[in-house]
Amino acid sequence: MRKSKTEKLSNKLRNLIIKQKGTTTDHIENDNQPETIKNLTNKTFTVAEQELLKKGLKFALSPKQAPIEDIITDIDVATKRLDYNTKTKIRQQCIDVITKTRTTNQPTTHHKTIKSLKQKDVLYMKADKGNAIVVMEKDDYNNKVNDLLKNGPYKELAKNPLNNMIKTTKTAIKNKNYKIPSNPKIPKLYCLPKIHKPNNPMRPIVSNIDAPTYQIAKQLVTELQAINQPVTYQIKNNEELVEKLKNYQITPTDRLISFDVTNLFPSVPIPETLAIMKDWLQKEKVSQERIAELMNLTELCMKQTIFQYGGKFYQQTGGTAMGNPLSPFMADIFMGHLESKLKEKEKDFPKIWFRYVDDIFSIVPEDFNINGFLETMNKQYATIKFTYEYENNQQLPFLDILITRKDNKLEYDIYRKPTHTNNYIPADSYQPWSQKLAAFNSMVHRCCALPLSPGNRKREFDHIKRVANNLGYKTRTIDTLIKNHISKQRLKEITTFQRDKPDNRRVKLTHYPVITNKLCQIFRKNDLEPVTTNQHKLKTLLGSLKDKDPKTDQSGIYKITCSGCDKLYIGQTKRNIITRYKEHMHKARYNIEGKSAIGDHIIATGHTITEVNLTLEKPVARISELPIREAIAMHKNNREKLLNDDLGPLDIDLLKCLHGTSHKHIPTNRHTHPGSDHTQVLGPITTQRN
Repeated sequence: MRKSKTEKLSNKLRNLIIKQKGTTTDHIENDNQPETIKNLTNKTFTVAEQELLKKGLKFALSPKQAPIEDIITDIDVATKRLDYNTKTKIRQQCIDVITKTRTTNQPTTHHKTIKSLKQKDVLYMKADKGNAIVVMEKDDYNNKVNDLLKNGPYKELAKNPLNNMIKTTKTAIKNKNYKIPSNPKIPKLYCLPKIHKPNNPMRPIVSNIDAPTYQIAKQLVTELQAINQPVTYQIKNNEELVEKLKNYQITPTDRLISFDVTNLFPSVPIPETLAIMKDWLQKEKVSQERIAELMNLTELCMKQTIFQYGGKFYQQTGGTAMGNPLSPFMADIFMGHLESKLKEKEKDFPKIWFRYVDDIFSIVPEDFNINGFLETMNKQYATIKFTYEYENNQQLPFLDILITRKDNKLEYDIYRKPTHTNNYIPADSYQPWSQKLAAFNSMVHRCCALPLSPGNRKREFDHIKRVANNLGYKTRTIDTLIKNHISKQRLKEITTFQRDKPDNRRVKLTHYPVITNKLCQIFRKNDLEPVTTNQHKLKTLLGSLKDKDPKTDQSGIYKITCSGCDKLYIGQTKRNIITRYKEHMHKARYNIEGKSAIGDHIIATGHTITEVNLTLEKPVARISELPIREAIAMHKNNREKLLNDDLGPLDIDLLKCLHGTSHKHIPTNRHTHPGSDHTQVLGPITTQRN
């Protein structure tokens, strides 16, 4: 009880300090800590705005209203593949929970602050390192990105290359196991500022999601990793590094040194890497036919380095792009070959050499010719340039650990870069508890897994508790995490027994605790593992750095209204809605009856419908969500106004959760026209897209 009271008093004191001084206790405790907000504009921010930004871009706000539509969508998708009886049982239990739970509107304090932040007309982004929030003027950001595109390995394209990309991809696919997205898009470029460097240079990142080759690249990574990998010196993490070094007896004449490759991904020579990959596949005795397929598709993915920025189209002329799923694999294939080649040819090669992507830890003798070795490495490939860092006071930071030479042993401590901000998700973020504690779980695990000295381990635990307290977590919460991890570590040391985790199918569930906590229990009892999400994070609410797609280029639920009457049509499409609209108009233009409800209406009435009458009701990225999202959109409109031939979606049982009831069932024998948006399915389950 005494401990709990102390914590309450400490939290109360911290809140008073924040209220009076407009700062956080983290800054009071450590004046040297990097700023959590880097304001590169001349705009001023209120105390409320600063406090919200300090919470970080991962901070989530509560929704203004209960997200019932999202929840019933999640239920529909989660249960779709189950047998009829199980599906019916789960849905009824979920409906009972939703309809019997009283929901209230949430406070709108943060939402008002979000509105004022957006009105400043600036950009909010994460720093390249350190997790700080950077505020930039839009013109400054655009100028920096345009300078990067002008001076980097990029060339501007004269026209939109998307159709050619799709055609090339389809031609290359001869195996039906490889697919392209239903609504392919040009990859989008965005940049993150390196605020730890002079003049804040930008790091380019290309978002390849929904690119024509995105799914192919992901599948290739899985398939290539299933083949026996070439022998390399790569390590997976710092734990593996420490494990490999545990038996090394360091001598007084040994020296610690780390190497780094400058801008590895854009510097990887693709033709040479493809040749290395082909040679590896041949040595593994992969069939010639399979090698030809893998090489063809990999080359395709590596060539499509096209992206969009500011409404213009560019192509990267060398290396691999950050954001391409294949980039890390190709970089590792290349680096593994390079380091093996160096070790084979060089007599004076470091005694120890371990690599994590582009960072290399090594141990060399005192008389090692480091400059000569560096020159040799930098001569191997014109685009690959190494730098190095020598130990200082018998210490060398590598990844997130500090390695120290002491006598004939190596000792370890936790290392944090000067840019580190301790800016994790605060306790008042509207997210599941497991997600908020994920960072602390990771820190505690690292502290327990690494062979730290008792003093270093205690100091690290104290640091974790202090950071957690500053973010609103109770000390006993971290104590519980520490206790659990120590118990797991001890169990791991004394036995090889591991408890099997249930192999439940993971399903998405929108976070709204008063409802979803009960739904999670229902799902788990039926071997479904819910993963809760929240779409109200600052990162989303404050706007994206990427070019926005026009609404007509997006897929999802669309509405077409008639100019001559009050009739309307609700449809779903996994392609972009303008394509589906044109198909409707084609039927009307050529008087093709029975293929489109919209076409039939125009033919029968002579009413006019143009692109102005087309609206995107709900963008939907997941194809599995389309049927229930369409049903929800139809439910919101008067049944008598709907032109849809198939009104079956209005009978879906989950619609009872909307406003407490659903539309009354009207029996119909009407069928769906071939080629229309949906096909009638027996039973009150859902409809499917043709």
